[in-house]
Amino acid sequence: AKTGASAPQQPAYPPPPQYNPYQQQHQQQPVPYQQPGPAATSSSLGLRERRRAAGSMMSQQLLEEEADLSKHASQRMNFAHGVEKLSEVFTRFGALVVEQGETIRIIDRDIEEASMEVEEGHRHVGKTYAITKGNRSVIIKVFATILIFAVVLTRL
Repeated sequence: AKTGASAPQQPAYPPPPQYNPYQQQHQQQPVPYQQPGPAATSSSLGLRERRRAAGSMMSQQLLEEEADLSKHASQRMNFAHGVEKLSEVFTRFGALVVEQGETIRIIDRDIEEASMEVEEGHRHVGKTYAITKGNRSVIIKVFATILIFAVVLTRL
């Protein structure tokens, strides 16, 4: 029997790995702690300074935002106060318009009364003129008599 020349032998390969993310995460080798050197210390100080600067910038931004919000709130309050003042002005203006309307009615009534009295006075002047027109000769005679009397009396 031939034992050595039977079938060719295949190389032994390991079986394909099964995918397991949990195993892959925990199979990583831990990184040993190393003492930081002078370059690492300066970079960590730079990192701290950058963090402080970033924190300072963030707090600066927060302060600016707070100032802006305060400014806007103040502007809104000023606007509301202005609207309130404007409302008061319009209320007073309305009251003045009502008062002026009453005053105009009184003036209109007085003008009507004055107009009627002027018409009545005109009628009286017309009557007086008519009466004196007929007596004009008498009035001239009386005036002439008084004038003559005044001249005679002044010569005496």
